[in-house]
Amino acid sequence: MARVGRRGEDGKPASSAATQTWIVARRTMPATRFVANRCWGVECGVGRAAPSLQVHRFHSSPMNPSPSATKPSVSSTSSRPAADRFRSKTLTAALAFLLGSIGAHRFYLYGMRDKFGWAHIVCIVLGVLGFMLLAATERASLLGWVLAFPGAVSLLAAFLSAIVYGLRPDAKWDAQFNANTGRQSRSGWTVIFVVMFSLLIGAFLLMTGLALTFQTYFEGQVQAAKALSQ
Repeated sequence: MARVGRRGEDGKPASSAATQTWIVARRTMPATRFVANRCWGVECGVGRAAPSLQVHRFHSSPMNPSPSATKPSVSSTSSRPAADRFRSKTLTAALAFLLGSIGAHRFYLYGMRDKFGWAHIVCIVLGVLGFMLLAATERASLLGWVLAFPGAVSLLAAFLSAIVYGLRPDAKWDAQFNANTGRQSRSGWTVIFVVMFSLLIGAFLLMTGLALTFQTYFEGQVQAAKALSQ
């Protein structure tokens, strides 16, 4: 293998035809590497073998990239995230206040695949079953109390989320949820009322649940004491 240049293989000048071919090829295709193989069957005018040119493309030119390089792959285009949508702070707080026990605010913010939203649904279903069991047994069923606990947690967590979302400043809200939308949140009196009612109703439900729990516990202790005294 020999590289065609201004001189031949042994330092002597190459033939004019080979030199002209090499110069034209170098000018027209700068990013292509040419490798010359000796052709022993062809005799040149000086009695030496005239080198024949074989073109080997080792890499494509940066000015003319190959079609495979310019064509985007399917995986790269499908993995791009979709354009972000605007998420209203007022609507999120209202969903948490009204339908937070079934995870509506979580699905609005993070989509239907949010695991905490589905956890809200599972917990509230268990809570409803536990409440029905407690109502049927006059709060005497231990299983009813166990099932009612996750439902109460889901309900209180929804009111707490409404308070947290409503009290968050608009700038921090937009930085977390609306960074790429180009829109800004403008909270009004609606968010304030949502926070107030969430605080009042949530505190009322919490105190009511604690009162019923302690009342049931002490009534059970009194009944056990009476049974022992008899």
